[in-house]
Amino acid sequence: MANVYADHPFPLIASPAYEGKKLSKAFEPDMFERVAGEMACVHNMIVRGLNSIHLQAPNVPLLEVPAFIQYSLIWYKLVHLHHSCEESDFFPLIETISGETGIMSGNVEQHHAFQEGLATFHLYLKECANDPTQFSGNRIVSLIDSFGRVLVQHLTEEIPTIVGLQSFGAQKMGRMENRFAEDGKKNMV
Repeated sequence: MANVYADHPFPLIASPAYEGKKLSKAFEPDMFERVAGEMACVHNMIVRGLNSIHLQAPNVPLLEVPAFIQYSLIWYKLVHLHHSCEESDFFPLIETISGETGIMSGNVEQHHAFQEGLATFHLYLKECANDPTQFSGNRIVSLIDSFGRVLVQHLTEEIPTIVGLQSFGAQKMGRMENRFAEDGKKNMV
């Protein structure tokens, strides 16, 4: 049997450093590209998790349904925590140090665009956790298909948004990289 990787149906996100190194081995990422690269790695964890759930759901043996549901619930918690922390900590920080109110509002609007489908997915997972006989792998796939494309589009588009903060200059935005690291440590699950 061929290896199956969690790199589909939703595409992974290239990091700015990886893309820069493809153009020139001498490429050294700046602060914005480093932060965007770390964000791309976190986003790829989300995408790979989503892909693994999508790929495995139709084939989960009945005895493994409870473990699969718990895995899926943990994935949901990761996504929920990630976006909650962006909205409560990271995006306001960017607004504060850039001096641009609403600079990240497009990203927040994107959060809302997939929220309903994600909430329905979460509700179904909780129902299945309470009664594993309700589990349908095809239903899981259908629910993911209802929000996955919009979620991954958001995760992908956020990376160039962060790189685009270069326009404010490293001196003005200098606190961003350290605060991003601090917030990441504070909010680890």
